[in-house]
Amino acid sequence: MKEKVRIIAIEKDTISAVPLDNSACGNCGNTGCGGKGGILKVKNSNKLDIYPGAEVFVHIPAGLPVFQVFSAIGLPVFLAAAALILTAVLLPSSGEPVRIIIAFAAFLAGCAAAVGLSRLFKNSTPEIISIL
Repeated sequence: MKEKVRIIAIEKDTISAVPLDNSACGNCGNTGCGGKGGILKVKNSNKLDIYPGAEVFVHIPAGLPVFQVFSAIGLPVFLAAAALILTAVLLPSSGEPVRIIIAFAAFLAGCAAAVGLSRLFKNSTPEIISIL
């Protein structure tokens, strides 16, 4: 996905930008802004001559939003549901509180795994590809 952004700050290797067209925010991987044009962290591997206020195109990897949804929501929910079902099958004499505690622990493990996956795939940061 290719988007237009404006550079708002450059600090060492961290470049902050805001989208110029908020209509594309529905498919964006930056879930923190809620479609209001929040700040994106982008990288400049091509060493383009950029400055605060510059308008540039960034490339957001196509799989990034899908991966973020899966890791942040899908993985913890899947693990909790699987733990709840497996506890009922493997420990049929366990009571409902035990099953819920195990499912909650699996949910927390899924959240921790999502954090680990996001750190593992940090290289999928949006990339500046050209200056407008």
